[in-house]
Amino acid sequence: MNKKGKAVFIILFVVLAILFGLVVFRNRFGGIRQIRGIGQVGKDRVEEVLEGLSLEQKVGQVVLTGLEKEIVTEIEKEMIREASVSGFILLSKNIQSPEQVKSLTSEIKAIATTSATRELPVLISVDQEGGSVTRINFGGFETTPQWQIKSESQAFEVGKKRGLEIKSLGIDVNFSPVVEVLRNPNSYLGQTGRYFAGGEEKVAQLSEAMVKGMAEAGVLAVVKHFPGGLGRTPLNPHNVLPEIDIEKEDLEQDLFAFRRLIRIRQIREIGHIGGIMITHLLYPRVDKENPAAISEVFIEEILRGELGFEGVVVIDDLNMGAVVKNFDPAEYGLRAIEAGADLLIVIDKGMAIEVKERLRQAVEEGKLSERRLDEAVRRVLKMKFLISLPAGDLP
Repeated sequence: MNKKGKAVFIILFVVLAILFGLVVFRNRFGGIRQIRGIGQVGKDRVEEVLEGLSLEQKVGQVVLTGLEKEIVTEIEKEMIREASVSGFILLSKNIQSPEQVKSLTSEIKAIATTSATRELPVLISVDQEGGSVTRINFGGFETTPQWQIKSESQAFEVGKKRGLEIKSLGIDVNFSPVVEVLRNPNSYLGQTGRYFAGGEEKVAQLSEAMVKGMAEAGVLAVVKHFPGGLGRTPLNPHNVLPEIDIEKEDLEQDLFAFRRLIRIRQIREIGHIGGIMITHLLYPRVDKENPAAISEVFIEEILRGELGFEGVVVIDDLNMGAVVKNFDPAEYGLRAIEAGADLLIVIDKGMAIEVKERLRQAVEEGKLSERRLDEAVRRVLKMKFLISLPAGDLP
């Protein structure tokens, strides 16, 4: 072999060795999947889309609303076309059969492709916990209550099967699992069976396994309800504003599972959880004036600062009794965004319009900085681009 031939051979050998190394690295460490983690996915794409949004559209991206019927109404079609809403949460009234749900979600996504911002996916979500909170209850579908799940392998399999079922219907986000610890059998969670049985460590292990299972199926999990007080109080925030009379030291016990899920996400540089939902609870010994959902102490100091969470902070429905009986929902929504939240669930369409108008007005008046709004929209966009990944490629 002459010198030229040897040189070509060496170059080919080096190229093949590099390609082989990349394949091994990807298979062993999930290279591409790590790059697509929630903190990094589509950074340029996020900025490009964000730059093209009007103020009205930015405000829409931080509001998730409900659907009126089992079909998409004309008002909802217009919302999608104008990108004036982030997406929808499906309730039992919107769910009749697998074929109907597939048709519903397909139509939503088809309309979005002709919307004002074609690169902007629509979030389609559901509360599918199993047990007492089962929105999708077709024959053969996975509906095991959390309290009946005993092992990590079972939690993973339930999460994966549930995720595959949800994904097959065109749903991308599940507000589940509940990662709170049952501390009082007569608590709201105890009464409804919405808990993993066991202490902090067990709850954290089962929660992680279920979230992994859903991610394997291509569904993002939003865990709930931060900061974990529904396992203590018998009061239901759908009806009243519960007060949790504990010190900050006791609160640390309730934060264990949340802290564990966030820490694992950071170590692996990928986000197993798509978001964390905060519900409406007042902790007077921690923040005597503001419920957790509108508290900078809980969102910025504890969740962002102490726990290091950088993902989407979701606020539970603003139409719950805890809010409407004590606050103006539109002002409450504004205060939640000001405090560091990213996505507001406002199932009632009329209320959602009022909340969006208040947010827009606050930006124009200088009460809410557009920088804070952009920060929230960025996180929501990252979540949206994650759901467009193939099943199995979710972090």
